[in-house]
Amino acid sequence: MIINDDVRNENKLELKEPKILSKERGLCPICKSHDLDITAYIYEVPSIGQILMTVAICEKCGYKFRDVTPIATLGKKVKIIIRIEKPDDLRTIVYRSSTAIIKIPELELEITPGPAAIPQITTIDGVIEYILEYLTPMCNQLENPEKCLEIINELSKAMNGERQFTLIIEDPGGASFIVKNYTAKIDVMIDKEVTQS
Repeated sequence: MIINDDVRNENKLELKEPKILSKERGLCPICKSHDLDITAYIYEVPSIGQILMTVAICEKCGYKFRDVTPIATLGKKVKIIIRIEKPDDLRTIVYRSSTAIIKIPELELEITPGPAAIPQITTIDGVIEYILEYLTPMCNQLENPEKCLEIINELSKAMNGERQFTLIIEDPGGASFIVKNYTAKIDVMIDKEVTQS
């Protein structure tokens, strides 16, 4: 059950159960068996609206996949621009889908997801922590390790609220969204529908 932070005990929020839209069997990307059960649900979430939840579980190897997409932005490109100006802004909670690109223009940093990228619900400082975990072991393997270490130093300052920056989440599938905003300045742009080629 999801409980809104603003709801007090005397005003309990009741949410309906998710509704199943479809159930099907598919090919497991790990073991290649046709034992992957895929279920799509629709669910109403306060302050977000209707979301499409997809859950896939392979009966043979145990592989699991979960994804969430807001219905309002399904099939549309989404660009979320979050300006981090004070430490409280780092508490903003985001859902970053597995197809979302993360950018911090002030550091000329762009993280493009790979085929094994997983979606995550996290805070802005959690996004920075993720980038630090990903980037730190790579510095010595890059052409310019000094530049990499400089970016890590600036990211550490940002994570500690000692540096202002802009976090951009670009999602070609429209699945990323803001879960909870406390104080940050945020712009959300939804582009025209994405055409399948």
